[in-house]
Amino acid sequence: MNYTITPELLSQYNHYLAKSGYSKATYQKYRGDLAQFCEYQKGKTIDEGLCETYRQYLLDHYTLRGACSKIVAVNTFFKFAGWDLQMATPRVDRSRVVDAGKEMTVLEYKRLLRAAKRHDNLRLYYLMQVLAQTKINVSEHRYVTVEAVRDGYIAVPRGNHRKIVVIPDQLRQELGGFAESAKILEGPIFISRSGKCWDRVAIHKSLKKLCREAKVDEEKVSPRSLSHVVAFGAAVYTLEDKFNK
Repeated sequence: MNYTITPELLSQYNHYLAKSGYSKATYQKYRGDLAQFCEYQKGKTIDEGLCETYRQYLLDHYTLRGACSKIVAVNTFFKFAGWDLQMATPRVDRSRVVDAGKEMTVLEYKRLLRAAKRHDNLRLYYLMQVLAQTKINVSEHRYVTVEAVRDGYIAVPRGNHRKIVVIPDQLRQELGGFAESAKILEGPIFISRSGKCWDRVAIHKSLKKLCREAKVDEEKVSPRSLSHVVAFGAAVYTLEDKFNK
């Protein structure tokens, strides 16, 4: 059987996600992963054959863990739509991942930084440093604002509290200079040309392109892996602070 994704169905699905108790980050990720699937299938019939080629595409272009998460997101949509389609989720062999040495090293991280600077991609250059040095999630980069840089810390909302993440001094100064040169006077620093926050899919694509330019294994690099670079961690701390009523 062939299926079609209509604007009406997408609207109903977005409403379903918003009302189903998913966290905002999960909701945004599922929408982004489905948008990627829609872009891939454009002009093609949605059937078992397409699902299999898309599944293989994900396995060829992402880490096993990353491909699995995208497959789960699309399968969630299929289930919501009542379609008789499901992509098989490959098993993640955790021991194999560890033994294969797929953890990014400090030297590889520095190569990525040099490549970003060499190609004048300062937005990615500074985002990588923010993720590595503050350990925030990629979806939280919208809280890295001109005001946060001026104050010296990032305030990430967590229910009735907020997580306070201190920005290291050197990075804070460089981020301030970057915002000034990019003529960003207020609000989020990592934005697109249209002024919207840089989305997760675009960040992922930029990182993969940078990996090829820096000759770093693409499977090692993701926004999450940047927060696990060995060189950083202990010097950055967080505080829990209640919102002022």
